[in-house]
Amino acid sequence: MKKNGFKYVKNICQALKLFYKNDIQKMQSNSQGRRQHESSYSFRLAHYLAVDLECYHNGKFIDYEYHGDSNTDANKKCIPRYGKNEEDPIRVDIIYHDRYQENEFCMEIKKDGVQDDANKVNACMKKYNYKEGYCICSIRDDTVILYAFHSRGMKAQWKIKM
Repeated sequence: MKKNGFKYVKNICQALKLFYKNDIQKMQSNSQGRRQHESSYSFRLAHYLAVDLECYHNGKFIDYEYHGDSNTDANKKCIPRYGKNEEDPIRVDIIYHDRYQENEFCMEIKKDGVQDDANKVNACMKKYNYKEGYCICSIRDDTVILYAFHSRGMKAQWKIKM
């Protein structure tokens, strides 16, 4: 099922529901009142997405902080540095791909605002032919913001109540 033309929104929303059900309370604060680093959030979401999407046995995988690219000599993904002609190596928080050429989606996670992650996702989509890109941000006790980008130019934003 696609939501507004985005193939993986349903899977991402399901992963978010599991994350909120199982993890959010533990991650929002620890005994010292500090919130966990966003990489903890990203890893748990990647876990739930992998359980959901990798069961299709289609040769595609969810990877976390993956920077490999079998199509480049350096085997590291790079995107243009913002506002410059140079390129920087990148590690996208979560990607769904076949680890060779077929890139389904890339995703960035921010506990707070989206900042430069939307630019990173769009640059990665353009250079590595991801079909879709997502930014999850503004993670709160009961809501989260999901931005979606499609290679055909579509954009969407949802505030999801958990």
